[in-house]
Amino acid sequence: MEIFSKTLIHSVTSPLTEAEEASYRKALTEYDSGEAIQWNDLR
Repeated sequence: MEIFSKTLIHSVTSPLTEAEEASYRKALTEYDSGEAIQWNDLR
């Protein structure tokens, strides 16, 4: 239970690295253009 608690409750507050920021921006662009896959479709 402790691992579960730490995973869900503790958040990272440090700023994104350049690589993380680039990945985030790419994901937003893909989402906006309809390239994202819905969670229900991952089965």
